[in-house]
Amino acid sequence: MRPTMRHVSAGLAFIGFLSLSGATWSATTATLQGNKEAPRIVLENQFIRLTVEPALGGHCTDFFYKPTGKRLLQPGVGRLQGVRVWNYTDGDLYKQWQKCAWEHEIDRREDGVAVVLRAAGDINFTRSTTFEKRLTLRHEEAMVRVTTTFHVGEELMQGFPIGLWFANQAGVVGEECRYSFPLDTGVTTLDLSTATGQEWFYQPVRGWITALGKSGTGFSLNMEYRRLMCFYMWPGKQPTLEWAFRTAEVENGESLSTEQLMVAFSGLQDVHGSGGGIVAGLDGPETCSIKGAAGLPLTARIASGTAYDCQLSLSVKQLPDGEAQPVTTRTLKLRPGTCESVPFTLSLRAEGTYLVTGQVTVKGKEIMDFVRPLKVGETKTPVHVAAKEERLGRKSERFEDRVPLSGGGPKDLELSMAVESPHTKWARPRAGGKLNVLVLTSCMTGREAVELGQRLDMNLMWVTAGTQ
Repeated sequence: MRPTMRHVSAGLAFIGFLSLSGATWSATTATLQGNKEAPRIVLENQFIRLTVEPALGGHCTDFFYKPTGKRLLQPGVGRLQGVRVWNYTDGDLYKQWQKCAWEHEIDRREDGVAVVLRAAGDINFTRSTTFEKRLTLRHEEAMVRVTTTFHVGEELMQGFPIGLWFANQAGVVGEECRYSFPLDTGVTTLDLSTATGQEWFYQPVRGWITALGKSGTGFSLNMEYRRLMCFYMWPGKQPTLEWAFRTAEVENGESLSTEQLMVAFSGLQDVHGSGGGIVAGLDGPETCSIKGAAGLPLTARIASGTAYDCQLSLSVKQLPDGEAQPVTTRTLKLRPGTCESVPFTLSLRAEGTYLVTGQVTVKGKEIMDFVRPLKVGETKTPVHVAAKEERLGRKSERFEDRVPLSGGGPKDLELSMAVESPHTKWARPRAGGKLNVLVLTSCMTGREAVELGQRLDMNLMWVTAGTQ
């Protein structure tokens, strides 16, 4: 059965009450704006103001970070939390959930407020499927917790391969921004001057991507690494921050669910890692001489969307197979809206390629790490950052592997013999009777078969590759 939305109207009435009852500064409030056809739900606490528009594809259309007064979505352009199913060739199926209106309700909890959005598909088998998004803003957090669930109805009688796609357009409005992606060759950073078009990254080693403005304000997305297929970026008025999961079989009556975090932060000059709502970077040179490496000053900067009492451990390792050497350990109290700085000094005695790594732990459990390469002297050793866990699914899977649905492929072009050009009838009629001919053609070359058919007696059957 398809999940249904209950008590929607009651939920809308409750929103106004929530905003009135949230009298204290640390409380999270929810307010309803707009009208019944185009509602806007605004979630707000002391750090973030987030606007969700159910009628506009269930997108977040405004994200305001209060500590620096920065807007992270360009009005009319930027959007967050677009969802798709990417692994089928039907373009309408692919983007249908970003174009439809979503049902919605508010869930008030002791630790914050959540907006719950649901939308069923409307094409082919997706009529028996439903997307659900739960966006939660907790008290005293500078991040939004997101749970995305794709449900396949029991009435389908079978499972389907499902590849989830997550589409976002974000950046610090009014500032030059850099966009960072953690790959096996290190963190790749692009801006509008270096991006040459659409960018595909199939070698992720961690589950995060970020946009960082010139002022140090930024936006990070933390996602489930094990399911990742690739990152994707399209430059434009506001570049996209997108990722796709490898396909997974979802049986009828079952669901695929995943968690992510949307983290606002400030105080960083570069980003070299993010996870668990923490964003971190290492300031310092990327290369130095062997003499300069004898006492090289670096600074670790760490911001967080939630509170942690944690330990930071810094180490350095020479590639390709050196052992990690501890550098320093510090106890930190990370709090939303602030950034901790930890200066330290490296002393390296040999030329080579190194990885400087920071690890954040709570009671011995790793929350996240951040990694920056450092080249000392003349070195040809390439940078390689290893993943911490194996990804699920087929390693060779690519976006180009999309498959057509049964009955959902493009229709063949209906070519006609009605228009004749000047020609000589070589074999019309043909002494041996008509030939039965299968023509494999494209929409650009169909006329050639017509010309041959004017000269040779044939029964033509057309099969067209491609569309107009």
